Amino acid sequence: MIASELQASLYDVQKRYATMALIAAIIGGAGLMVAGYASLGKGLLAGTLCSVLNFWLMAKALPHRLGHGRAKTFFLSITSIYGRYALMALPLILAVKLPHIAISTVVIGLFAVPLMILGERIWHQWRRSHGVGI
Repeated sequence: MIASELQASLYDVQKRYATMALIAAIIGGAGLMVAGYASLGKGLLAGTLCSVLNFWLMAKALPHRLGHGRAKTFFLSITSIYGRYALMALPLILAVKLPHIAISTVVIGLFAVPLMILGERIWHQWRRSHGVGI
């Protein structure tokens, strides 16, 4: 029962932040492409896509690490970290190799999900401190 509740909760959080990050990247990337900065838009989209996949993999791996012995938990954690680092390295390698993908916006895109989490937290804190929506 607890595992299914954890999965449902992780899914809701994952869906909210991934959706916010993807919408922001699509709008920002399309805006950059329309403005004539296609390489910046492609970089933002590539980085954000890997950020969302990283967040999804992290959420999927978390329940699998529960309920195992210390050695197996350590192995699963290290494997998960290295796999996610490899995933996040892909758009950086592409940006270095391909001139039509800007590395600066790839880096920004890689931080898309954490930025959405931080931004939402700051927004709610600001609203609470100013009495908006209470």
